Amino acid sequence: MPYWTEKRIAWYQCAISHSRFDGILADALEPHLADCETVCDLACGTGYLGMELARRGYRVSAIDRCETAIAWLRGESARRGLSMEIGCTDWTRLGEKRWDCVVMSMAGFYPRDLPYFLGLCRRRLILAVRADCADPHTVPLEQVLESGGYRYTRRPFSAELGQPFLSREDFREYTGYFRWSEKLQNCLRRYDGAPDGYPLYLPLRRNLMLYAVEANGNAPEEKLRHIKRHTLIVGSSGTDRSGFLTELLRRAAPGVPAYGYHSVKEAEDGDGNAPIYFYPVPGNRIRSDGNLLGWCRNRHSTTRPEVFDRLAGLLENAPADGVILLDELGPMETRSPVFCEAVMRCLNGDKPVVAAVRDIDTCFLNAVRTHPKAQCFFLTRTNRQELLASAAEYLAKQLKESREEPYGGKVRQLG
Repeated sequence: MPYWTEKRIAWYQCAISHSRFDGILADALEPHLADCETVCDLACGTGYLGMELARRGYRVSAIDRCETAIAWLRGESARRGLSMEIGCTDWTRLGEKRWDCVVMSMAGFYPRDLPYFLGLCRRRLILAVRADCADPHTVPLEQVLESGGYRYTRRPFSAELGQPFLSREDFREYTGYFRWSEKLQNCLRRYDGAPDGYPLYLPLRRNLMLYAVEANGNAPEEKLRHIKRHTLIVGSSGTDRSGFLTELLRRAAPGVPAYGYHSVKEAEDGDGNAPIYFYPVPGNRIRSDGNLLGWCRNRHSTTRPEVFDRLAGLLENAPADGVILLDELGPMETRSPVFCEAVMRCLNGDKPVVAAVRDIDTCFLNAVRTHPKAQCFFLTRTNRQELLASAAEYLAKQLKESREEPYGGKVRQLG
């Protein structure tokens, strides 16, 4: 399912209209736009921030790869009488376009792409990233900024972006859509004096960190190339990430030993519960209570964190003569801090990691996908063969460099 659907857009439109979050965020960004005329709202989604900046007189380009969101934005900006350049394209296909400032708000920014995004700017790049969890992906971003010698400022930002509802049925549809627990109903509030007939309200604050990175103070791209990167296959449910990973290793790493695990959801039992086991690699697939990670029922999971804790030891003791296989990383793993810490230590290290990663927005998975040593390949149902070729070429190159120039735990400096 694409991130922006008509239903999601309708809920977000309602939340924005009641909170004026776009205006409050624009107020926080404007001090960084004083010397800017052209602004790109990159990965804009529904483009509320871009429309607000256009209303304030900036020449705005709004770009996103989601056709549904862009179609809605075109209609809404026309209804408001705003003049904007609106494009539906991937952010890697912008050619020679340049703006005074590029803004990326909650856009899933990946620190490794910093030189590319700064190359789109004449003056600065502004990043508004989530900072409301224990291990936010602001941490690897700041590591790249500091190690690369970039000139930047940062400031926290917090504003209300709650969700109004017409009824409890509307609320239940909302929580079901996002697979959120109905325990949230304990947070539901009566909306006294509700405008437009919305009697219920779910409070929610967006806590962000705003980074303004100067384009004329960016480090050369070569300075970031010394970071050895791991290979992450990122995809949604139904893309068979595990099968892709198996074929990737067969093609790119024949004869290279893999150490780690496969996690497999087995057939449902009579009560509709599908057990999920991890199977050590190398090793036989033997089911036991000791490797039962949990159960899945109607897309909701029950996790045994103590089993993930034991799995962490398997990663810590992986030999150095092969790749670390993590198949896969998803929302269940988040419930074991011990396991999450072990994964991050693997990514911080120099043993090549090959992993299948869900594209779900959690603190742990955000930190994995945005790790400065990780190269992400995004798997869909339609790009499998094309992606396999590029990912195999990349992994083979990483393994070759790892064998020929071992880093010995230290970062290799170029030049």
